Amino acid sequence: MKVRVITTKDGMYLIEWEDTDGDGLQRKWVTKEMIFEFLDDDGRLATVEDPERGIPYGVDWKLILPEISCTIVDLANELKRRGIWTTEDMRANPNSVRVALSTALGTGLSEILHAAAAYDASNGG
Repeated sequence: MKVRVITTKDGMYLIEWEDTDGDGLQRKWVTKEMIFEFLDDDGRLATVEDPERGIPYGVDWKLILPEISCTIVDLANELKRRGIWTTEDMRANPNSVRVALSTALGTGLSEILHAAAAYDASNGG
């Protein structure tokens, strides 16, 4: 699989790729032996046979973020409630768009930060 090499540290390579099976953007630490070949001169693109075998990097956000239930209709209604009826309205009032999005999602920054703090507390962070 083609991956992007993000950085190296202590003989390990942090790689990134898009998992097309539903998990989205992924990062893992792999050893040089796991890299099949480098595809460019600066070592930023490579192929790795089985990147899933690497050591996970970062937080699996989908496991700790609050449940979000939002439909396109919900978002469209929130935009209109805040006076966003045209694309010109959207460009002129980006903060209103942010508020509409947050309201439609049913979650805000404080809930996301609380979920992250709870994760850290349960993982010794």
